[in-house]
Amino acid sequence: ICGKKEINIKLLRRHTNYSAGLSASNAHIVWFWEVLSEFNEENKSKFIRFAWAQERLPSDDDEFIRTHTRLMIKPPSSNKANQDELLPKADTCFFNLELPKYSTKSILREKLLLAITMSLSMNGDDPDSRVDEDNQFDY
Repeated sequence: ICGKKEINIKLLRRHTNYSAGLSASNAHIVWFWEVLSEFNEENKSKFIRFAWAQERLPSDDDEFIRTHTRLMIKPPSSNKANQDELLPKADTCFFNLELPKYSTKSILREKLLLAITMSLSMNGDDPDSRVDEDNQFDY
C-alpha cells in the first residue's frame, strides 16, 4: 500500500463494515471512533499496524475500492461476561478487529492503547516486540 502517511480516520470510517449485531450507533463503536480520532498520528499508525499489519491506509476512496480494502469490526470471540477484562484482537490478514463491548470510553481508550502498544511486531520471535513488565506506557 502506497497511501498517505497521515491516517485519515474519516476515510477509514467510510470503509468500515460491522458484523451481525453491531452497528455504527452502538455506544462502544461510537467511543472507538472518538478515541481513534483523538489519537496522535503515531498512535493512529500503531492502530493500523495492529489491525492490518500495514504502515498506511489506501490514500482515497478509489484506492480502498480498487484494492477491496475494508475494516471489519466484530464482537470478541470470547464469551467472557466482563468485556472490560478483554483486549481488542485483530485478524491482520483480513483487517478485522474484535472490539469488546467496553462499559466506558475511558476503558476502551486504555485497552486499545495497551493492545496497539504491546503489539509492535507480528513476529513472536522478535525480541524487540516484547515489552518489559516494568515498562511504563505514556497514555
